[in-house]
Amino acid sequence: MPSPDDELLSCFRRQLSAASRRGAVLAGLVFLPAACGDDVIVAHDPVAPQGEAGEPSSSDNPQDGLGGAGTGQLPVDPEAPAGGIATLPDVASGGSPDSDLLALGVLERLEDLCGACHANGDNGAGFSGGLDLARLIESGIIVPGSSATSPLLARILDGSMPPGGAPGQLQRGGDPTTGDIALLADFIDQLATEPAPRCEPLPFVGLDAAYASVLADVQSRPAEERTVLRYVSLTDASNARLCGPALEQRRQALFKLLNGLSMASEIHLPAAVDADALIYRVDLRDYGWDREIDLDGDGSVDVADGWEAALGAVPYGVAFDGPEASALSAETGAPIPLSSLGALTRVVGSGHIYRALLGVPANIYDMELLLGLDTLVEIEDGNVQRAGFFRYPPRSEVMVTRFPLGELDDGAYWFLSIDDSGNFGGSNIFDDALSSYVVGWTKAMWELPNGLWAYSLNDPGGAPLADMPRACDDTCVRREWLAPVACMACHAHGLQPLRDMIRAYTEENERLFDRETFADTLALFPPAPELDQIIAGDNDRYRAALERSGVQPGAPDPVSRVYLDFDRPLDLERAAAELGVPAQTLADHLGALPALAPLGDPSGGVDRTLFNAAHLEALCVVHSTSRNRPAACP
Repeated sequence: MPSPDDELLSCFRRQLSAASRRGAVLAGLVFLPAACGDDVIVAHDPVAPQGEAGEPSSSDNPQDGLGGAGTGQLPVDPEAPAGGIATLPDVASGGSPDSDLLALGVLERLEDLCGACHANGDNGAGFSGGLDLARLIESGIIVPGSSATSPLLARILDGSMPPGGAPGQLQRGGDPTTGDIALLADFIDQLATEPAPRCEPLPFVGLDAAYASVLADVQSRPAEERTVLRYVSLTDASNARLCGPALEQRRQALFKLLNGLSMASEIHLPAAVDADALIYRVDLRDYGWDREIDLDGDGSVDVADGWEAALGAVPYGVAFDGPEASALSAETGAPIPLSSLGALTRVVGSGHIYRALLGVPANIYDMELLLGLDTLVEIEDGNVQRAGFFRYPPRSEVMVTRFPLGELDDGAYWFLSIDDSGNFGGSNIFDDALSSYVVGWTKAMWELPNGLWAYSLNDPGGAPLADMPRACDDTCVRREWLAPVACMACHAHGLQPLRDMIRAYTEENERLFDRETFADTLALFPPAPELDQIIAGDNDRYRAALERSGVQPGAPDPVSRVYLDFDRPLDLERAAAELGVPAQTLADHLGALPALAPLGDPSGGVDRTLFNAAHLEALCVVHSTSRNRPAACP
């Protein structure tokens, strides 16, 4: 079986025999170690199961940021604040990282890079059928909160691990890139260095009390605006005894979620309606959600507004009857004017509803036209910046193109075309670095008018991506990788570092190019300092928008944390909190809810799917004596 180096050399020789001299020269970039030293690549290749008709079961990728391998130089500031409000004590102590998408992506990438040598505990601590983070921390290989002093990162930077040379060179175990390294550093810096500060849980808030607070707020507002008011509650988190920084993270998730689904030019923060800031008023007009929504992209109206689109998914949308609930519905004109943050995030953070709320077409090329972009013309006119690179393993080729948004270039649209097929014998980025180049799956990131980013994963035809062209078994399939919230996790601080292979090789081999091709290539592929400056400018605008959104700089992405946390198995306290009753009340009614019987065991729990199926019945049972009950109860 030929080695990777032999395969690349063979490919290079085939290209040399091709008719296009320019194509042969650029194809040679794949092989030359000097160029590979500045390799860049997406940091993770996601895989997801097929969802509904061409729709991913959730949609987008956490680890394919604008990443790069590069020179082995990563600026690490040991004085930089680590972690912000959201630390990962469960992960840092060796627990499951299932509530953090960045952790999941980083751990999977480390498996890709290091698992061949360290699987099942071989050749050192840390790997035993999967990354054993607790052992890596216990052995001192990872120092929580300090990437600058973690030997794991140091050994990757000096090229001693994975074996074979500095980052960017072909090697047996893998090819860590600058993007990989930046994300790994973020992950380590966010690990908890000490227990979370103690805080006093807030008083329990039942559903009747929540409806009373919301009704009082609605009735305090001008009559003409009440029909555009909706409410999001954090009481389920507070009732489950989250407090202090953990509860503040939920607030920041709400702020970022709403503004990340808005085409408005300004950031709008929802207003707290209670003294403990557990219930927030949302004005649909602030986010453009007060319009009719086409959910399936067929040109017809499916729901009256964005809120109905978000809450129409069973079992989260439950209408209530009762003195306060009925009056609230009458005032707002909404059958379901109140939602928990977790349920809202889980629904709107996925595929088609995410796009519908933004008001963009499902097909990315139609969306480009909506943004006023003719990408083919922009490329032909040279009004773009580019970087091209490849990674190994898995073999991938990526072309990244940045298009300006707005006449003053005060916005950006980044388009990545990624070929993971391994079939690079024909046309690829090294054949013609000046072409439009769309071969495999694509990722688009674009700047919203308010400065936050939006995301989309697509197939070569522009349709939403349903899976990834990566060979693997079921263990590497995670539906979350195709959800927009996964991109939010990876890009919590903005675009990842990016290093281009093509310009340096072109400059070093000027004699191999005709004059026009040489000039056009240099014009399209900016030098590294200029590219860094472009990325820094885009990141400055994004981070300023985050701050205006009330999101703490440097903290992990709060939206993806809420999204994944919602799917974790529920214990008695969490299940009761979501139902709006004390844990003892739910325990007293478990005899009438056989599906939830495992909650009676102190160590028992139920998974989200089971809880969803029993949700309405449980609401009816536990609220049998409440003032407000589900309208569908017998």
